[in-house]
Amino acid sequence: MNIILYHIRTVRITKIQMNNNNWTQLDAVRKQFVEATDALSKSPETSAQFLRASQRLFRFDDLIQQLKNLVNEQSHELVRDPAIQAGPTQRNMDRLESSESESDKARGARIRANWVSAHFGTTLTKTKGALYRNSHGETVGIAYAQEKAYRKARWFAGLPTGKFDCVAILCEPIQGELFAICLPTTFIRQHLPQFSKSNIGQVKFNVLKRGDNFFLDIPNVGNVDVTKHRNNFSLLS
Repeated sequence: MNIILYHIRTVRITKIQMNNNNWTQLDAVRKQFVEATDALSKSPETSAQFLRASQRLFRFDDLIQQLKNLVNEQSHELVRDPAIQAGPTQRNMDRLESSESESDKARGARIRANWVSAHFGTTLTKTKGALYRNSHGETVGIAYAQEKAYRKARWFAGLPTGKFDCVAILCEPIQGELFAICLPTTFIRQHLPQFSKSNIGQVKFNVLKRGDNFFLDIPNVGNVDVTKHRNNFSLLS
């Protein structure tokens, strides 16, 4: 982790050779981190430790996302590399294939735009990034999260601090259809002080599925049942 942080801070991305094995190792570390954090959440006696562990987990996710963005930027630079343009060697083809993969950020933007178009049409107007404005003049923050094989039935997402009035958390499961947890202005006002904030200025959301029910894990509050908020689009308009 210190090596990753060092390279991010010095922007020495050219020294990082990220292959499938590297990502697998990072995924394994994160899986252990999530399991340890989950264990702390099951006892009231460890609530303070759980909060600290959750905040560290969010910082870990932020660093990994920064690393992915840097690797993706480097991959796009490789497309313009004369060595790649010289000929279709296997190594060059592999590098080109890597550069064409969709980043998490790009995937989130695409899914968000499609979701808004399908369910709201022109009643939500994009203002910037993941932020939209509804017909009442409220800012709707639309976050996106993927379920991972090492983190099943859980979705982590974030939105810029202080930039939204109500929220839709788009949750993409490994299997099944995309769904949204819609949080109205009253919910956000009630719980905003308790949400975790990352060191890059984002409010963090942690959605869990238990059986057929859905919960929002809020530090110092616990698991708040948001089952009735699932795909309840009227809460945002």
